[in-house]
Amino acid sequence: MKNSFLSFFILAFISPLQIIADTIGSDALVQKIDIQQTLNNGDRVACLAALNNGFTINSGSTVTFDSIFPVSGNVELNNETIILTSDLFFGNGATVTSFGNIIGNNHAVELSTSTTLLTCPQESNIILDNVTLFLAADTTLEKCNVTISGETTIHGRGNTLILEPSATIIADSDATLLLKNITIKGINGKRIYGTDATSTISLENATWILDNDFTFATGTLSVLGAFTIAGTNDFTFSYESAAQSNIYEHGNLIIKDNITFSYAPSIADKTLINMTANTSKLTLKRATLHTTPIGMILTRGILLVTNNTTIINEGSNNTEAVIFGDGITQDNNLDVQIMPSANLNVGQGFLVYKNI
Repeated sequence: MKNSFLSFFILAFISPLQIIADTIGSDALVQKIDIQQTLNNGDRVACLAALNNGFTINSGSTVTFDSIFPVSGNVELNNETIILTSDLFFGNGATVTSFGNIIGNNHAVELSTSTTLLTCPQESNIILDNVTLFLAADTTLEKCNVTISGETTIHGRGNTLILEPSATIIADSDATLLLKNITIKGINGKRIYGTDATSTISLENATWILDNDFTFATGTLSVLGAFTIAGTNDFTFSYESAAQSNIYEHGNLIIKDNITFSYAPSIADKTLINMTANTSKLTLKRATLHTTPIGMILTRGILLVTNNTTIINEGSNNTEAVIFGDGITQDNNLDVQIMPSANLNVGQGFLVYKNI
């Protein structure tokens, strides 16, 4: 009997601790929680739980957030996963001190003005899935390789997202990332890209500031509003994707600040920058439009030249030229508008204007 009891005691002592999932707060009565709440795997923050001192997610845990109240205090996602069944609001003074996976289920995360840094505990891969992330201040992203899945939006509300060298943003297969009302700094190398031709990065009132040469190697760009590519020096934005990108009705792709837009797709296709409507616009403002010997054709829409602009084409004949319009149908007649005091110069190669 004594040995049996001792054996039971030892087994109980060395067995892993079983943590039972819990519901934090109540769905029936408001419950204020004034200490930082530790969330374990399977835990759920209830509808009427008011977390007044933030929360932290334990290692290896996936938790569910269903509260209608703003969260105050420090929030530590710790590279773990939070599933939203309600919008997640951060109150004044609330700070995300550690970022992680967010499964949005088409809900929103609204950061507070005190969150100016989104960082992972160590350089990590995280997922933003079907969520709208609202910035409330200029925000730095570091040590996070963010994969976008589903239909996800980063809404800047006029603020700036700064990408540190340890940060990337990748649109997954069949995913759409909308970048809206935002400026993004730290663009260089291959910092933002798609996984394959089914990956889409949509842009609406967005500005990318290059601090070195940048290559868009895979995926599709969808220009829904103004999309400005600017820089701090004479850098190159190289379009090397084999997928077609579209400038939609009232969309405006603006190249400025001595940036070179280099059309260098990985396949021999002249038509991968497509203006879909007569109001689609490509604006060149003190910029260079460069093409490899593949050449390029722009049909439909408006080409607006507002400052001195240069075309450099590596083609050796008219079939490898930069071509404006198709000379066949009115709908494919590019409207070239050169503003007073602006110049459109052909520095090298061939430019063919097929007007009707």
